[in-house]
Amino acid sequence: MEGQTNPAAPVVHVLVSEPFFWDKVETTLTALGKLALAPDWDGDVLAQLQARQPVAMVVDLENDLIDAIFLLKAYKADGCRRDLPILAFASHERDDLLAAATKLGAMAIARSTFASSLVRMLQNLCATDPENGGQAEAS
Repeated sequence: MEGQTNPAAPVVHVLVSEPFFWDKVETTLTALGKLALAPDWDGDVLAQLQARQPVAMVVDLENDLIDAIFLLKAYKADGCRRDLPILAFASHERDDLLAAATKLGAMAIARSTFASSLVRMLQNLCATDPENGGQAEAS
């Protein structure tokens, strides 16, 4: 799955396979001028993440197709941008996943909060440009 925006647009890696959330995330990111990029789940997901420099990442911590915490650890350990804004979500009952993602520097929130505040959360996620010292992007 890849968004339908300009392929030169800033990339946001979207590790979300659930169609309901993918559609909402892709639509919002497209409206924000970003390219929502999901990996080929049957391929080497980590290599795909490392192949494109994203401006942010959205992660479903309960995605059955990946071990999200392992991927985040490996991505950060491999020297990829440690300052990358990451928005991660899981069921409020999965304190273990939420805590692990927070420890890795992600903003980890309950799935219900993500669902009810998705547009605002993605706007905030994309509001700063880490490659520009965390300054807000020009409009």
